[in-house]
Amino acid sequence: MCLQVTIDQIRDGIEQGILKAERHAIVEKLLRGLGWQTDDKMFVVRKYRIGGRTIDYGLRNNLAWPLAFIEVKNISELDSVAARQIFSSAIRRRVPIFVLTDGRVWRFFHTFGSDDYADCQVCALDLIDGDSKTNALLLQRYLSYKSLQDGDAARAIENNYLLLVEAKHLSERKIM
Repeated sequence: MCLQVTIDQIRDGIEQGILKAERHAIVEKLLRGLGWQTDDKMFVVRKYRIGGRTIDYGLRNNLAWPLAFIEVKNISELDSVAARQIFSSAIRRRVPIFVLTDGRVWRFFHTFGSDDYADCQVCALDLIDGDSKTNALLLQRYLSYKSLQDGDAARAIENNYLLLVEAKHLSERKIM
């Protein structure tokens, strides 16, 4: 099934209230649509443990090295202290991509950019308000099995982060 169709089905489920409290079901459905076998513990680790903390999902390569972390929170907790602490754990573990989601909103962070959580967000998407095609492209760029395994996702998020930093510096120069 096409990822865009999967996103449309999730959107319908959220809007109808069927998936309202099913944040993990949404994440796993999208991961399957992105080529991950969610029942393969070698590649998709639920409740990934790092030094006393647990991250909801660790996506790994065949050497069991984490390539991305996904943390699932309630919408009111997307900017919580706990989310920031888990982001710090991703930095310490040298995982290039950290995703924070409530199932509907997906925030993508580049963890090698800075220790400041707010400065590291590269993009965000909304499964309800966003365009399904654009959302599918962003999810494929940063979280597809293929793009993470071959390193394209890490390169893409780093390049996008650097473009954001450059744009920020240019706008700061104009203000001065």
